[in-house]
Amino acid sequence: MIQILLLSLDDPGDGELFESIYRRCVKPAYCAAYEILHSEQDAQDAVQDTFFWAAEHFSRIKRIEDEYVLSYICRAARNRALNIKNRSARIARISEPLPEDIPEDFDENELFRLCKEDAVSVIERCIQSLPDIYQDALTLHFAEDLSAPKIARILGIKRETAKKRLVRGKAMLRELLEKEGLKNE
Repeated sequence: MIQILLLSLDDPGDGELFESIYRRCVKPAYCAAYEILHSEQDAQDAVQDTFFWAAEHFSRIKRIEDEYVLSYICRAARNRALNIKNRSARIARISEPLPEDIPEDFDENELFRLCKEDAVSVIERCIQSLPDIYQDALTLHFAEDLSAPKIARILGIKRETAKKRLVRGKAMLRELLEKEGLKNE
């Protein structure tokens, strides 16, 4: 698989660095995906999708400081695993017949959890649809809980630039979420 990934890099000179990141991150990314999916095949699919995405966006990933690359890749694998799990759950829910009456053992917390997972999936999809500069800032902010100064240091940009990207990215994200029917009330 690594050979195919190397071929999909924009800059062939990045091959050695990408391969190093791949070898360091593939097992932890698999573990993160497997922990969510509990299926070898699905976890492998999530990791494969993660590294194809990483190869396509490698110019962005190689700007991240080395100490954060592993958590960034694992978070991406986790997000793809959640997408696979949510997609499977939605298909299962659609195919199940609706109960005529609400059962006595109905768990409102379970319904809340399912709704929350769907919302997280929509948010992740919306962030991934933003331009790369805003995806980077928002992913580091929300996934890694980093502040603008730390984001600036990781991405090699000025602190004010990081703040502007966060503000603009959040505004674009808010618009997309409203279009998706998710409003902050």
